[in-house]
Amino acid sequence: MTPPVRAEIPLFTAGVNTRMVEVAGRVADGFLGHPLFSPRYYDDVVRPAIAKGAAKTGREVERVQIAGLVICSVADDEVQARREAAAQIAFYAAPRTYGTVVGVAGFSEAGERIRAAFASRDFDAMAAAVPDAMVDAMSASGTPAQVSARLQEFGRHIDHVIVYPASFGMTDERSRQVTADLLKAAAPG
Repeated sequence: MTPPVRAEIPLFTAGVNTRMVEVAGRVADGFLGHPLFSPRYYDDVVRPAIAKGAAKTGREVERVQIAGLVICSVADDEVQARREAAAQIAFYAAPRTYGTVVGVAGFSEAGERIRAAFASRDFDAMAAAVPDAMVDAMSASGTPAQVSARLQEFGRHIDHVIVYPASFGMTDERSRQVTADLLKAAAPG
């Protein structure tokens, strides 16, 4: 019989608002953050909620790892990559459910514009409603060097960075290309 790869499999929970994040602190080995989470959201909301949950059950907060999905798009054409990331951000920001996440990052007004465009099913207007600062805060997008630097910045706020290739509104071919290019741009070493 082949021995298991790991003696223990870590259990991660996911959540958005503080009560669900606290669950990770109370009972999980880790927490998985939503693709809209910015470093500010991890610092201002996630870490304190995990600490609060851990305190409720007497656990050491250091035991809880934080993993985050980071929306990414890479291209030699920085404008194209940022536009693709903006479309993916708009896709996630459209439901009112994520209003708190968008608000903590400082983009409540953009969130309202995105939701209004979504209500009209105007996907181009949704992406156009995402300001540059929101793309900067909630993604790693641009040239390979820019993506690599931004992923490193996310890594200063969370324990595990998970690359999430943008795909909303993209052709299958472009989506595959982004994924392949991200493997090159984001690979360690």
